[in-house]
Amino acid sequence: AFVEINPLDAEQLGIGDADPVRVSSPAGSFVAPAKLSSGVERGKLVSPVNFPDAGIYRLFRENTTVCRVKLTIPE
Repeated sequence: AFVEINPLDAEQLGIGDADPVRVSSPAGSFVAPAKLSSGVERGKLVSPVNFPDAGIYRLFRENTTVCRVKLTIPE
């Protein structure tokens, strides 16, 4: 699993390519490496859902495919 992030957002947050990041929502969180991608719009994250062990589905409430999240660097 990985989390794609715009390089400008990553730079602003002090995140480098392959650095671990925590993605959290009110419903849950997961940790995965960052993957810098200029194809991702600033202010948004993209993560594939075909890694069930990563816990991505913990972020979502029932019947949703998009949610607001917070990106942090795990301690």
